[in-house]
Amino acid sequence: MNSLPNAAASAVNLAASKLVNRVLSDYPMARERLAAHALSRVDVRVGPLAASLRITQQGGVEPVGEGGEGGEGGESAKVVFTVPVSALPGLL
Repeated sequence: MNSLPNAAASAVNLAASKLVNRVLSDYPMARERLAAHALSRVDVRVGPLAASLRITQQGGVEPVGEGGEGGEGGESAKVVFTVPVSALPGLL
């Protein structure tokens, strides 16, 4: 569903994975709980941007393929987080 070209979608996925992993580095309990869902895909949508991430066995996340629908292997997301752009100021 990502309308960005593949290179841009990959860059968004990579940036999102780095951000999420940075936050998770401060919460070892969250990483432990996420590890139980290893290899599950999660999509995050913030306004027009969409990132596709996969949970790792260590409880972190990694970018999924080229960011296209289904990503590598065609799997669909187990969870989709949608954040309206108008909510961003309250999250900062």
